[in-house]
Amino acid sequence: MKHFGHKCEACDLSYEERYGPIGADLIHVHHVMPLSQIGERYQADPIRDLVPLCANCHHVAHRRNPPYTVAELRTALAEQADGVPA
Repeated sequence: MKHFGHKCEACDLSYEERYGPIGADLIHVHHVMPLSQIGERYQADPIRDLVPLCANCHHVAHRRNPPYTVAELRTALAEQADGVPA
């Protein structure tokens, strides 16, 4: 979180901006490589392997296996906002 902060990397939601003080420092942490595919001895690199996502984006990322990437989520959000089918 020191590197990314507490804002969703896909949709830019900040729980603190949305909910005020009760949302401060709140965010989900998404493993870019699913834990089920990582060996027990693997040491996650917090910048390369972990990314902050809001609960909604995190849920959508895991709608498929392998999970959607942050770039794919951003594209889907942009297309939806533009009225372009994903």
